[in-house]
Amino acid sequence: MTADAYLVIRCEATDETSNGVDGDCVAEASWPIRFEPHNHTELRRLIKEQRGWDRQRRDGRLVDLCPEHAAGPA
Repeated sequence: MTADAYLVIRCEATDETSNGVDGDCVAEASWPIRFEPHNHTELRRLIKEQRGWDRQRRDGRLVDLCPEHAAGPA
């Protein structure tokens, strides 16, 4: 039996209307590629170009945001 590893990025925005833990957004992004030789930087580039995700500085740290939260404040 073999297992593959796929990278997943989660939206780090607060969303009071979601069912996430502590009011966090439950959106996730992944790409149908195996982990190696790809990394999170490559995954972030792909989901930004193809799916509208963004990585912004908020509250003094970098956060990953789904397309819904990328345009407005978290």
